[in-house]
Amino acid sequence: SYVISSTHSINLEQPIAFAVFSIIYDIVLGRKCTDISDTEVWELKEKLDNILESVQSVAMVIVDRYPWMRWLIRDDYEYKQRANTLTMFFERDFAVIKALFYGRHGA
Repeated sequence: SYVISSTHSINLEQPIAFAVFSIIYDIVLGRKCTDISDTEVWELKEKLDNILESVQSVAMVIVDRYPWMRWLIRDDYEYKQRANTLTMFFERDFAVIKALFYGRHGA
């Protein structure tokens, strides 16, 4: 029988994050990602984490509830910057996919 030592711990954050983001890649971008060292997967994860961090801030919750407060609390500016960065990431990939599609279908 195999005995697991209780003195060692395993950090599953990276393998689980990779599994989740490889599924997102497959669904959204239509590509398989099989290499855990793929920098694009980690770039996407970082961008999504940044947006989630912004959305979860107390300031953004207040601005969401009271939209007029955005003129007093300017945290939405950082959120918009992060969202634009994520949008550019996807637009770059969609442009490549679109070029491949139209190249194959002669449109």
